[in-house]
Order: sequence, then C-alpha cells, then structure tokens
Amino acid sequence: MHAYPTNMHHVIYKTREKELQDLRDDVIHVTDNVASTERKQINATSRIRQLETELEQLLTYGAKYEREIMIKRKTLKMLPNATANIARLQDIYCTVIAISPRMGSSSSAINRHYT
Repeated sequence: MHAYPTNMHHVIYKTREKELQDLRDDVIHVTDNVASTERKQINATSRIRQLETELEQLLTYGAKYEREIMIKRKTLKMLPNATANIARLQDIYCTVIAISPRMGSSSSAINRHYT
C-alpha cells in the first residue's frame, strides 16, 4: 500500500513541475511580446517624428510656392498695363530719390539735437 501513495506523490510532483515549467514558458513568451511591442512603439514614435519633420518641410515648401504663384499672378495682372505700371514705378522711384536727401538731413538734425 505504501507504493501507491508514493507513486501518487510522484505523479502530483511531476504534474506540478510541468505546470511550473509551462508558467515559466508563458512568462518568457509574454516578456518577449512586451519587449517586441516596446520596440515597435519606439520605432513608430521615431517614424512619427520623421513624418512630422517631412510634413513641416512640405508645408514650408508649399508656402514658398504659394508666395511665388501669388507674385507671378500679380505680375501677369500687371502685364496688360505694363507701360502704365512702369511709369508709376518710375514716379515712385523719383519721389523716393527726391525725398531721401531731405530725410537724411532731417535725420542728422535730429541726431545732433539728441546727442
């Protein structure tokens, strides 16, 4: 009769050892999955930052091209009246040239007053 309980203890012991080993294997598997998920998250975060940088560059380029297009559109609008617009620009230039010596003397007079 003693052989049966000893054999039963052995079977229970073996079963528990098997369950423990299965649990250890599960822990290793879950730990590997967590590490893999963390690596994927780090890679995804890095990729998101890279895409944000690329998007920012594209938006900057887009704004630059929009300004160029606006300038070209305004230029095209001015072309039918090119002669009148050139004359207007020449008038503005002449006015600025005529005013600039007076501005310079006023500026130097103000500077002498405060120094």
